[in-house]
Amino acid sequence: MKLHKLSKSIVLAVSAILIFSILVGSTVAFIFDSTDIFRNEFNIHPAVGDLIIKKTVQHNFGESYVVPSTLNFEFNISLGSSYANQTITTSIGDYETDSNGMLKLNIKPEQKVTLHNIAKNTTVKVSESYRSGFSVKDGSTKDITVIHGETVTLDFINIYSPKPISPTPTKPDTPPIPANEARITLTGIKNLEGREWQDGDEFLFVLEYKDGDKYVEVDRQSVSYSQTANNDFSFDFTDTIKKFAFNTAGKYEFRVRELEGSIADIEYDKSEKLFNIYIGDEDMDGFLDIDNIIAGSAVNVNFDEETQKFNVTIEFNNKYNYIEPEPIIEPIKVEIPITNIIINEGNIAADLNGFRFVIENIETGEKQIIITDEEGVAKFVLEFTESNLGKGKYKIYALDNGEEGITHSENVYEIEIDVTLNDQTDKLEATIVHNGESVDEETIKFHTVSNLNSNEQELDDILWLAILFTVVSIVEICLLFYQIHAKRKSSSVNSNKLCSFMAPTTFFGLLVPYWQVLAVGIAAALMLIMLTINVGYAVYIKLSAKQKTYEPQQEPENESQAEPEPVVNPEPVTVVIPILETVRAEEVNELMTDSMARANEQKSNRIADPTKKGFVNIDVLATYFSAGETVTLEEIKKRIPNVDKNVTFYKVLARGTLDKPLIVDADAFSIEAEKMILLTGGTVLKSVKPTKK
Repeated sequence: MKLHKLSKSIVLAVSAILIFSILVGSTVAFIFDSTDIFRNEFNIHPAVGDLIIKKTVQHNFGESYVVPSTLNFEFNISLGSSYANQTITTSIGDYETDSNGMLKLNIKPEQKVTLHNIAKNTTVKVSESYRSGFSVKDGSTKDITVIHGETVTLDFINIYSPKPISPTPTKPDTPPIPANEARITLTGIKNLEGREWQDGDEFLFVLEYKDGDKYVEVDRQSVSYSQTANNDFSFDFTDTIKKFAFNTAGKYEFRVRELEGSIADIEYDKSEKLFNIYIGDEDMDGFLDIDNIIAGSAVNVNFDEETQKFNVTIEFNNKYNYIEPEPIIEPIKVEIPITNIIINEGNIAADLNGFRFVIENIETGEKQIIITDEEGVAKFVLEFTESNLGKGKYKIYALDNGEEGITHSENVYEIEIDVTLNDQTDKLEATIVHNGESVDEETIKFHTVSNLNSNEQELDDILWLAILFTVVSIVEICLLFYQIHAKRKSSSVNSNKLCSFMAPTTFFGLLVPYWQVLAVGIAAALMLIMLTINVGYAVYIKLSAKQKTYEPQQEPENESQAEPEPVVNPEPVTVVIPILETVRAEEVNELMTDSMARANEQKSNRIADPTKKGFVNIDVLATYFSAGETVTLEEIKKRIPNVDKNVTFYKVLARGTLDKPLIVDADAFSIEAEKMILLTGGTVLKSVKPTKK
């Protein structure tokens, strides 16, 4: 019963449900069929971001350089395995990834490429492939993580450093041929005009490169001629320039020139053959190239399209110009003899040698000094060249050094020397005229007076007086003996006076008083002493007088040390003083001898006052005195600061440099100072020593 009721309830429930379903379905169908449809959609957006790859190229070619538009850089982009075999949308198109999620892109310089809709937190690895000449700043592989809703950027900066043109470049897929060897040749030819080439002709050429402001030699070659060789009269610098390393882009300046040789009568080509090689890299292939060669005149540049070579050719032209050689005019030496005659007015004959005479050019003041030989003869020797053509006036005079007892001739001979060129013989000729007449050995004579004396006559008188005194003394002694003898006969001697002063004694057998013996002894002793002194002194003076001869004396530089007298040669001596613009103290001894300097001293009209001595250096005089001025002690005190005003005697010392002629009137000189003054055309005036009282 209960089961029946349960079954009935279930059936009723199911029936009710079916009826409700039918009713509801009919109603809903009616509603949808008779009204518009309203639909709501819910879209869920994925979490993605964008990636930008930026490419930049840096170079040192300057702002005007244009990077080639054909240049591409390959990038490998790894998105991970989740992106395997998928299409990636980029700003330059859609690209498919491989099975590893790898994508390859080619990006140009200064280009930006964007990868769109990369899932967030995706780590993207980007690698740039190697390209010759380019290095990637901060590495060629970079990682970045994509951020949802943002754009991230990777910068790839390439620094372009092409390999230089060198003898052994390493271009990919290219035989190891030097790039510059394949791109340039440098040759030249030598032309000779005016005559045929001769055996031994040689011309030298040099290739130079401009380094900074100056040219540096790179190589040199010669062009020569030989009868037995195959002569092409050309030179070739190709091997040299192909070894030249062009390390950077830019302009390289070269020149080829001919070195002047010594072939007679050849006019050498002095022109400079200039050409500039421009190095660059238009295609950025990783290697520098020769872009262009621009040359100056007389240089031909040709580019061969087939061989892609620059051919540089140079031409030099020399001319043969025979010039009749000028005749060689030999210098002429003019000899002017002089004779010195000694007039002896004293009792000593002066020697003829050792006297000095001067010939002076009246116009230039140039002097020459000669010294007479033992015969009193000397000879001036003047040399003239073609530059001395014409007439010149000279004066000849004796050089007076103030020797005691010698009076030099005051005669001055003025002569005229006319130098001419004989056109027939091409030789110089000279005529010497004095007062309208030709000069010979008898023309120029000087008379020197000698007043040298000795005490010989006075000594002779003393000898005669000594002899007379001796004779008188002998006569007096004889008379004394005679008187004593006479007295002894007329008187007798008293025995008690034997002990007195008048007591007799035996003297030479005679019995005479003591005082008489004493008187005779004293007289005899005095006579003997006087006779010995007078005779000895007379003999000494005689011998000294026989040995004494006259030679001109050189006054010593100071009292403590005398300078040696000049050596007088038996032959005539010519002393020529070279006149210099500048002379240094350390070189004067090589330019002039001591004797030459002493021979040119002149006497001042001053008498030295050695009360207080001082000194001055020659370079100081050069500072405070002008050329041609006379230097005196008074002027030194006025002009030179800090000079002791009480100095009465000063000596000139050598130091530094003298560059002007000065007339120096001083009391003493060092030998080097004298030489400096004389070598610059100056005059040495030396004061006279005071006479000793």
